[in-house]
Amino acid sequence: MRFFIRTTKGLGNSTVYARLRDSSGYFWDFTALSWVLTINANCKLFLTEYVDDDTLESIYMASAPVPDGGPWIQEAVNNSTNQVYGSDDSVMGGMTSVPGASSSWLEKLEFVFQYLAFKRTATASKEQLYDEAGTTSVASADLSDDGTTFIKTKVV
Repeated sequence: MRFFIRTTKGLGNSTVYARLRDSSGYFWDFTALSWVLTINANCKLFLTEYVDDDTLESIYMASAPVPDGGPWIQEAVNNSTNQVYGSDDSVMGGMTSVPGASSSWLEKLEFVFQYLAFKRTATASKEQLYDEAGTTSVASADLSDDGTTFIKTKVV
């Protein structure tokens, strides 16, 4: 995922960082690839400043994988002052299960995207949906065909 924000020009590459939070307030450790209760240096993804023609602001960006599931909260923070410049509460990682009827529209949209974009296989009796790497099945549906009617059951 690409983390980015436009903010004050000239802060350099070691001032603005992105962090990822879950709904319980835990922070994502980008090195250990796990959620931690207390923020540490590995929870800070420093953003590189890209200067452009704007006289007041630059864009700050970096890329890193995000954990499966979500939606997660991404915040852009000034490392010197701890000021949060901005946040986004719609960051999604890969699907880990089929969204339910009460899931957010964002989770449902992510499922539709992954269903259409990622690897799927089908035999005469089962369809499998895989993760982005194409190695782990994350959902399936039973298939049947009696020669007259083809049936695909709910994806679970």
